[in-house]
Amino acid sequence: MSEMKLMTFNEMCFAGSILIVVIILIRLLFIKHMPKIMFKTLWIIAILRFLLPISVSSVFSIYTYFGHMNHAASQVTSTAVTIADAYDNIIYQNDPSVVAQSASIGFTLIMIWLAGMIVSVGYFTIDYFKCRKEFNMSLPIDDIRIREILNDIKISKCVQIRVLDTIKSPVVYGMIRPIIILPKFYTHLNDEQLRHILFHEVTHIKHFDGIYKFFTAVTACVYWFNPLVWVMFIVANRDIELSCDESVLNKIGLDFGRSYAMTLLSMEERKKFDPLRSYFSRYATKERIDSIIKMNKKTMLGGMIATIIVASFVLGFTTSAIHNDYAGDHDENIENSTENTVMTFDTTNHDISDTIYVASLEALWSIMSQKLGQDVTTLDFEFDSGTKKLREMFPYSSDEVFIVTVKEESDCIIFSFVYDNKSYGIGCAYPNGGE
Repeated sequence: MSEMKLMTFNEMCFAGSILIVVIILIRLLFIKHMPKIMFKTLWIIAILRFLLPISVSSVFSIYTYFGHMNHAASQVTSTAVTIADAYDNIIYQNDPSVVAQSASIGFTLIMIWLAGMIVSVGYFTIDYFKCRKEFNMSLPIDDIRIREILNDIKISKCVQIRVLDTIKSPVVYGMIRPIIILPKFYTHLNDEQLRHILFHEVTHIKHFDGIYKFFTAVTACVYWFNPLVWVMFIVANRDIELSCDESVLNKIGLDFGRSYAMTLLSMEERKKFDPLRSYFSRYATKERIDSIIKMNKKTMLGGMIATIIVASFVLGFTTSAIHNDYAGDHDENIENSTENTVMTFDTTNHDISDTIYVASLEALWSIMSQKLGQDVTTLDFEFDSGTKKLREMFPYSSDEVFIVTVKEESDCIIFSFVYDNKSYGIGCAYPNGGE
C-alpha cells in the first residue's frame, strides 16, 4: 500500500542527485531522438524532488527493488556476523564529550551551509537589481511590424515591447509581468529575422520559462555544495532553449529551420554569466543549431515513447521504497530457532546498565539480532495496537542518532529508546531461556 512520508534534507539531496545522474544518462541516449520538451519536464521533476520534502512509497520504486536486494544480502550474511561486527554500526559509546563534540560539528556544518546559501542568494540578488536598473532605462516602442507579428502569434496576455541601446541581443525580463527588450539595431533586421526573434521570446513567456529559471536558481542556492546541482543548473537552462526552439519551429514550420538557425547565429555574442534572463542566443549555440537543422516532424510514436520514459522516471525514481515485513524470509539455518521465542513490548522505565548511540533504527535491529542470535525483524511483537513486526511499528528510520539503553537480565535483554518523541522499551527473551 502506498503511503506518504516526510523526507529529511539529506534524503532530498540524495534522491535529487540520483535523478540528475539518470536524466544526464537519458539525455545522452535520446537528446537527438526525443521531443525536447521531455527533457525540460524531467528537469522540472528533479527540481520538485529537491524542493518538496514529501515522498510517496511505491512498489515500482527503484529503491523498493534495492531494498529487497539489501534484505536478501543481509539474510545470507546474518549468521556470519558477530556481535563485534554489529557494533561497527555504533557511532560512539558511553562518552558524553563525544556527544558535545558531535553537536558542535553539526552546528558548524549548518553555519557553513547557511553562509554558502547566503552568498549564492546574494549573487543572484545583486545580478537581478543590476539588470533591473539597466532595463529600467529601456523605452517603449510602437512599430507596425512588431504589432503585426504579435497579432499572428496570438498571445493571450498583453506583452510590452521595449528597446535598449546597451544590449546586443533580445531578452525577456520579469516573471509576473514579463517584457521583451530588443536591441537598438532591431530596425535593421528584416521581417523574417524579427519574426523569428519575437516568436522565440514570446514562446519563453508562454512556457513560463522565467519561473522555471527562478526555481532552478533557488535549487542551486539551497544545494550550492552539491556539484550535480550546478550541472543541472547549466544543462537545464540549455534544454530550455532547445525546447523553445522546437516549439517555435513547430509553429512557423520546419522548412524555416535553416533561416531560423541563421537568425540565431546573427544574434550570437559573448556575454557575462547571467542565469535569470532568457537570451535568444545564449546556451550552447552549436548544439542548438545542430538540433534545429536536424529537427524532424513530431510523430505519435515519439510522443508515446517520451510519455513512457517520463512515467517510468516518475514511478521509478521519485517514489520511495515500501517497507515490507519479509515474513517467512528469515534464515532457517540460524542455529537458535526463533519459533518458540517469546517477544514482549514493555513501556516501563528501566535502570541504565549500558548506553549506546546508533545511526539508525536498522543499526539497532542489527545489534538486537546479534545480541539474541536471531533476526528480530522477522519476529512478531505484542504492542498495545496489536501484533506487529518492528518495521511495521517503526516504519521509517531518519538520519538522527538514536540513544539506546540496554539492560541485560538473566532471561532477557531490554532495549529502551526514543522514536517520534515517544519513549519505547522492548523486552526480548533469550532463545531457549538463555541457555
